[in-house]
Amino acid sequence: MKNVNYYGFFIIYGTLFLLILNKVMAVPITCDEVPATLFYARFSFWEIMMYPDNIPNNHILNTLLTKCCIIFFGKEQWAVRLPNLLSFFIFGFAVFNILRHTLKNDSWYFLPAALLFVNPYLLDFFGLCRGYGLSSALLTLSLSYFISGFRLSNERQIWLALALSVAASYANFTLLVFWAGATLLTWFYFLQKKGVGFSKLIKPTLLIALISILYLALIAVPIYKIHSTDELKYWSSQGFYQETIGSLIYYWRYDSRLLSTINTGIWASVVFITLSINSFTIIYNLRRAKFKLSALKNPVLVTTAMLFLTVGVNFIQTTLLKTPNLNGRTALFFYPLFSAALISCLSLIPPPATKVAKLLPVILGIVCAVNLASRTRLKSVKEWAYDQNNLEVINFLKDQSTGKPVSLKTSWFFNPSFEFYVSTGKAPWIKLYPYDQTIDITTDAAYYYIFAEDYKLLEPRFEIAYKFSDERWLLKQKSHIQ
Repeated sequence: MKNVNYYGFFIIYGTLFLLILNKVMAVPITCDEVPATLFYARFSFWEIMMYPDNIPNNHILNTLLTKCCIIFFGKEQWAVRLPNLLSFFIFGFAVFNILRHTLKNDSWYFLPAALLFVNPYLLDFFGLCRGYGLSSALLTLSLSYFISGFRLSNERQIWLALALSVAASYANFTLLVFWAGATLLTWFYFLQKKGVGFSKLIKPTLLIALISILYLALIAVPIYKIHSTDELKYWSSQGFYQETIGSLIYYWRYDSRLLSTINTGIWASVVFITLSINSFTIIYNLRRAKFKLSALKNPVLVTTAMLFLTVGVNFIQTTLLKTPNLNGRTALFFYPLFSAALISCLSLIPPPATKVAKLLPVILGIVCAVNLASRTRLKSVKEWAYDQNNLEVINFLKDQSTGKPVSLKTSWFFNPSFEFYVSTGKAPWIKLYPYDQTIDITTDAAYYYIFAEDYKLLEPRFEIAYKFSDERWLLKQKSHIQ
């Protein structure tokens, strides 16, 4: 069974990697990827680290790696997404490491648990030039080393976990709450190992403090710039449950009709029940072991504590600093955190002793696989679904070109993506007009790419040239002569 689990895991995650690779090549560059490729990459490495502007679109570690890829491979669609694509290997290794130290190698729940770690929304970000996939991978690896470090009493792995939490938050500042939680968990590890004696704690405490001070010094300027112009004002704040948990459940459904029929409260109850079981298990084990340190090696404690610490720091941050709660992609890292807590909960289930009992993990695995396959999109991502037809528009206009560039105006949502292909020389047959926040009804552009709902504004002067979907149409000016 052990070999079956291992081979099955590599087949599942190998297939997922190929799926992400397909999306890297097929999904057009999206709106929010463009700043890292066309703007931030022009600056020096140090300037990137110090934030050229105040907008939090600069996910520093991702931008630095993107700049390296551009230097070696040029501004290619696949090249700028390479750091996040390769980070999926980190994510896969981290999940494998978590499963090995949480479940038994021959567990019937090994493969279903591997599937529980992934969902279409999370996978989207491993194929985009943003910091979310990279940071989630580093977080998961950090968590895996916390689990193995506590379980094996390995100080080196604990320090590695802390270092990875720093890297994860440097890839995306929304993970600063995870880094803070990881710092507390690291200190707690040495507290429970060394005892309460100050002399034994002073060395690791000073080292943790030094790491924290140096890292805070490194990110002080970017954090100041973000807050100085109140860049977080664009987020809304309706409470942790609705803003964070509710949004994560919404994106996890990924437009599934079946999953959407189940009330959000029911899915939230699954979260609550899982964490309640884990909490009771922790208390029971601690009391049974008479609060000896051996009880702290249980992965249930580490995964649940890491999730609670991260949420707790988030509460403190939103309360004291008045920052909005995390939402959607900014809260993406909660998926692997909760998945690890859920898997540790599954580890409490006794090994199935009968054929009937073995059906439960088999059915769970089949349901997870079918659900994942049915919701996966090959040529679009949910967060920026409106950009999915941009390459089709570019190819359509290539066919319409008669030796000179075709003038194109677009809704401002689409413009950054087209700017990438035009400015990098990949669509020389297009003369792209600057974007406006509103529809320009006086434009002299030959073509206008818009949302279908805006057609009524241009209908007197433009006709429909092509409907790429029910939502996005390409218009042609009636009076234009090529």
